[in-house]
Amino acid sequence: ALLARDGGQLSGTGVSVNLVPKAANGAIVTANNMTGVSAQAGGQVSLRDSAITLGGGVNGLNNQGLVAVGAGSRIDFLGGSVSTQSKGSIAALAQDGGKITLGQGSTLTTTGANSPTTGSHALKADGVGSQISASQISVSTKGTQANAARAENGAGIDLDAATLDTGSAVYGHGLLAMGSNSQISLNNGSVT
Repeated sequence: ALLARDGGQLSGTGVSVNLVPKAANGAIVTANNMTGVSAQAGGQVSLRDSAITLGGGVNGLNNQGLVAVGAGSRIDFLGGSVSTQSKGSIAALAQDGGKITLGQGSTLTTTGANSPTTGSHALKADGVGSQISASQISVSTKGTQANAARAENGAGIDLDAATLDTGSAVYGHGLLAMGSNSQISLNNGSVT
């Protein structure tokens, strides 16, 4: 829905992105590969007090909320909410050197089941140089194998004053760092 790339910049306050496809009769439509907000190839996005909602139904796949891909790509998301419901759908994904900053009471919720390739993680950083930094956020995951915060392949996640709830995520982890030099730090937070 929102895309900044090749050095482009987007900013907004009180923005609503509602990707919940429905049929003419109001029935939920299964949809795949939707992205609410994306920064690529050096693009930068800054949103405050905004709501990003990804539908696609419980059988949809890979419907991501915030995605920053590539060195120099950045998303700042302060206040507001991000929610996903489909299989393998991640609320905030930093990949291949992308960076995401979250804060000021942001809430991130995933309810989808795992897909054949990934769980519906709330925060995922993947690849050297990829980074998620968050303070004063609340995270909730419910699907099988969904992690509240997951760092892979040399990525990093720094959390301060974060509340992470994986209480109903079967085989889910609050914090999971995988691979050489992957790191997660949590200060003044809680994991349930």
